[in-house]
Amino acid sequence: MRTGRRLFFSILLILILCLSVSAALAAFQYCPYCGKDLENKEYAFCPYCGKQLDTSGSGGVTTTLGGNGSISARVFEVSETVRMSHGGATITWTDSANAAPYYVAYRYADGNESDQVWYWAGGDEASSKAGSTSFTCYNLVPGHAYDISVADSSGKEIVGRVNVPGAPEFVDGKLKAAALKVKLAPRYFSRSAYDVTNAKSLKKFVSSQMDFASNCYGLRLEIGHPQLGKERHYPALLAFYAPNSYCWSFYDEDFNMATFANGGSTYYYCVGSFFFDALHDKYGSVPRGNYRVEVYFDGMYVGQNSFSVE
Repeated sequence: MRTGRRLFFSILLILILCLSVSAALAAFQYCPYCGKDLENKEYAFCPYCGKQLDTSGSGGVTTTLGGNGSISARVFEVSETVRMSHGGATITWTDSANAAPYYVAYRYADGNESDQVWYWAGGDEASSKAGSTSFTCYNLVPGHAYDISVADSSGKEIVGRVNVPGAPEFVDGKLKAAALKVKLAPRYFSRSAYDVTNAKSLKKFVSSQMDFASNCYGLRLEIGHPQLGKERHYPALLAFYAPNSYCWSFYDEDFNMATFANGGSTYYYCVGSFFFDALHDKYGSVPRGNYRVEVYFDGMYVGQNSFSVE
């Protein structure tokens, strides 16, 4: 009889110990201290920073410890608010884990998502790194929606949609948008030489005749303006739109309009080759239809013009 009791109590003790060990572990998605991804595995201590994790039944979504010891889910989300200043769109996000550095990318969202491409917010990966929870991007076109991707130091990514505020009409003293004329003309240049200053003129774009193996294609973009009393320097944003709603933008931090007697024009020899290359790479040819280009100076709308591809 004693042997049976001993066996019963031994089994009961083992069960209690097992339950105690289980209670000491909990599945966590992220460490609340260092923000590292724990992949929903069971830990009593973070394998990265070594700090003890609260295992009071949080269900694995815990990432933040409150002042009273309570548990709350990690807050990691993109703010819908966009602050504009001189053409720069400042994106912000919240991260209760403070898992910096972050890497930021964007995608145009006013159209079919399958037609759009993700771009680094700073132009390349290294330039898109943020040490805090904000980043200013100069390629977001006013008045449009964008998907913003933010990845933390562990690679955890969130995506949020923002609406960039519209732009006021350009005015700088007596110089106003109505006095500026946007002109476009088809151009191409040798891909091997890659010298835009030697871009040659085309009568028109014909999709079936565009040889992307040998040439790059773009536009001579000209801004006609009246006589200026002094040189003008503006950060410029050019937005290119394809018939299928694909959008690509080009930022120039210093567009310089010089003084000319009786007025004149300032132009790019050939701009937009990346736009045409991207369309060709994605679809195998440049889609036929009507295109347009919008121009912004210092965050203000200057004007637009259109062209077609046959």
